[in-house]
Amino acid sequence: MKNVKGFTLVELLIASSILVAVMLSGYSAYSLYSSSWQKRSQHYWQQAQAGLTLQSVYRSINAISDYIVINNNDKPSAYFYLTSSSVRFITTSPIFSNAIAVAELEIIKEDKFYLVYKEKSLAKEPIYSAASIINWQHEIVVMELEEQSYFNAYGWPSWQAVSEYESSNLEMKQLQQDMQPKVFQVYDFNENEILPLKINMFVGSQHLLEISLKSDSHKKLFLYAESGA
Repeated sequence: MKNVKGFTLVELLIASSILVAVMLSGYSAYSLYSSSWQKRSQHYWQQAQAGLTLQSVYRSINAISDYIVINNNDKPSAYFYLTSSSVRFITTSPIFSNAIAVAELEIIKEDKFYLVYKEKSLAKEPIYSAASIINWQHEIVVMELEEQSYFNAYGWPSWQAVSEYESSNLEMKQLQQDMQPKVFQVYDFNENEILPLKINMFVGSQHLLEISLKSDSHKKLFLYAESGA
């Protein structure tokens, strides 16, 4: 019989080294793929969560209520306050509460710009006047904003303005340009008294949000005043 030669020690060491190199290469590739997949997955869920939160905020704003309080001028007004950096309102569809709540959207600047949502239930502590102090129960970051952002409102100058406009004839309506709806950078229930017709939010030059509100807020205010409530 012929002698059968086996692997030498050197050949075994070389083969083992190659096998280890292949395994390390495969493990490294798997680790990179796994890490990349986890990052993509995490980014996807973050985006999905942000989308759901933004949708909830949109629903909350869309359910703004013409909730009547006594303003600083001792007159009944629909509770609503807007500046370029925030908007505060009463909503019947809050994110965290089961009952009606006061909520606020605020644009804040830290290392970046953020849109923050705040909320407090009115189930046990209703608001009766402009002097009511709001201690927020919930606060979340809705989204990160890429640029300087701001709010504005489109609506009537006052309850009196819309009442006079609706009762005037066509000729008078054409003359009363300053009493018609317009854009406000500050819309204050102490002055404007009723809800605006629209809320807008801009991110840089992009029109991110436009929500139309109740157009009959002045009628509820009139009924409230007539009832002597």
